[in-house]
Amino acid sequence: EKEKLNLEEWFKNLDITWKRIFKQEIDINRKPTLIDIEDIINLENVDCSKSYIISLDPLKYFKRLKKLDISNTKIKKLDKISGCLSLEEINASNTEIKDITPLQNLVNLKKLDVSNTKVSSIEEVNGIIELIYFNTPVEQKAKDAENEIVLDPLFLSAVDLVVISQQGSVSLLQRRLKLGYSRAARIVDQLEETGIVGASDGSKARHVLYQDIDSVNIHLASLNIPIIINSEYIVNTEKKLKKVFGKDYFFKVSSS
Repeated sequence: EKEKLNLEEWFKNLDITWKRIFKQEIDINRKPTLIDIEDIINLENVDCSKSYIISLDPLKYFKRLKKLDISNTKIKKLDKISGCLSLEEINASNTEIKDITPLQNLVNLKKLDVSNTKVSSIEEVNGIIELIYFNTPVEQKAKDAENEIVLDPLFLSAVDLVVISQQGSVSLLQRRLKLGYSRAARIVDQLEETGIVGASDGSKARHVLYQDIDSVNIHLASLNIPIIINSEYIVNTEKKLKKVFGKDYFFKVSSS
């Protein structure tokens, strides 16, 4: 009886915005019954984006919560969801959060969007092996990284060209990708930096060190340092790479 009373009291004490959100999530427009409230507590997905919420306190009891969207709200802190260990996805874009430390123990977290926030470091959650950062402010994150490789958006196209043709040639990239000399040369340098082509030998084309794309993928995954392509992803372990890109491509520009 005590648990039932607590659930009812919990819902009764919610502000009007949270009541509306939860009723919408379970698709009712009446006063919720105890069973309804139990359904609310057991929700796996909660979308409170573009709402007037200012605290995540009601969610601290949501042990089954897997997906949470708090984007475009006035939320400043994430501490109330630090115990929601089932969380797999969080969209916290366009909020006022500064610190993601409360997420460091969310071992099931796989997707995190903190674009357009005041978050300036992702070090606190680097221990979450499967976590991928979507649409993060990469330029700021890169300042915090001790080592990273920032690659041209056409890097992947260049990989295809040089591996298929077995020519690490600046002129090839200029011709096939319609690039100026400086950019094409910079991409060839990136191919060397990532170990795909050999060092420069005068005017000769660079030696391509891999015979097929699969071999390149395995090599790139083994680098085990942050790779940044087109400000879309930060990935820094083989497990993270495999999780997102699978066996066909460990690296690709995404429109997610």
